[in-house]
Amino acid sequence: MQQLACREQDEQRAAQIAHGRAPRPSLDARRCVAGTPLQIEALLRTAAAHGDADAQRYLLAQRVSELLQRAVAAAPAGMPAQLSANDEQEVAATVAELETLALAGHRDAIETLAQVVESPLLHAPDPVYAAAWRLAARQPPGRALDAADPLQAEDELLESMPQQQQQQAHALAVELFGYCCRTRVAAAR
Repeated sequence: MQQLACREQDEQRAAQIAHGRAPRPSLDARRCVAGTPLQIEALLRTAAAHGDADAQRYLLAQRVSELLQRAVAAAPAGMPAQLSANDEQEVAATVAELETLALAGHRDAIETLAQVVESPLLHAPDPVYAAAWRLAARQPPGRALDAADPLQAEDELLESMPQQQQQQAHALAVELFGYCCRTRVAAAR
């Protein structure tokens, strides 16, 4: 019975970690043996397989982080780090999965996606795409955006970009907003 209670608490803890909330364990939880990182990862994978978007995003971000860290560790001293062709393909597949979550309105996935696509370790980082996603996520839901109107936080997010890139990011943000963020069904997290 104790083992079942501990397993349930471990599953709840893994879900809280995936959601970015890891409160202090209760007195009952302290009697349980802490799960190993492999057990926690298994719980996260199970949650992700059952459709938990937070767990999916967490695991995708973790995988990209591992790939980027491996590239940095493998780079010769004094040389810029770059991903191998295989790692670049794996990042591209991960980006596609993050885009699926982002298009469903998952705010954390939008930020994770933006961080990945603007990484200088990619062969072709895309700061315009990253800025467009961030800009789309900052707009209030419930109404369509007019491409001619300024967007909320536009100056803040785009100020370091050349004018042409600002225009591209603005136009793309308006389009992305229509897909991901206008109704914010999943974005209420």
